[in-house]
Amino acid sequence: MYNLNEIRNIALDKCKIISLDPKRLPLLDRLHYYCNYLVYIKFDCYHYYHSDRGAISELKITTNYQELLFWIFRDATHYLAFEYELKHRVEDQDSRIIAFTKHIEILENLNLQVEFVEQLKLYYKRLLKKKLF
Repeated sequence: MYNLNEIRNIALDKCKIISLDPKRLPLLDRLHYYCNYLVYIKFDCYHYYHSDRGAISELKITTNYQELLFWIFRDATHYLAFEYELKHRVEDQDSRIIAFTKHIEILENLNLQVEFVEQLKLYYKRLLKKKLF
């Protein structure tokens, strides 16, 4: 099991690959009332915590550091995909198509464990079947 400093270093190296501002990464092992994402280790497990205005909105637990890295970068890069979509918008096309495609591309460039990226592809495919309006 990697400690938080090792996870931080791996994440920082991956940030360089995609030119991601490290400030987009979750806090590591520091609780703060207004933090959005937090990573900590408890009972030999990685805990990935998301809060909104102090209330827990998501808590994921794993022993797999690859899965933790996927969660970190899935959330930290989501905005990049939608920024890209905004610059490359196609009129009369569901904007999610471009954003989701770009998001998958970004995650694939990070060489994350393939099964997690594939699960996200399937999730996006199901979302695209749902009409927005």
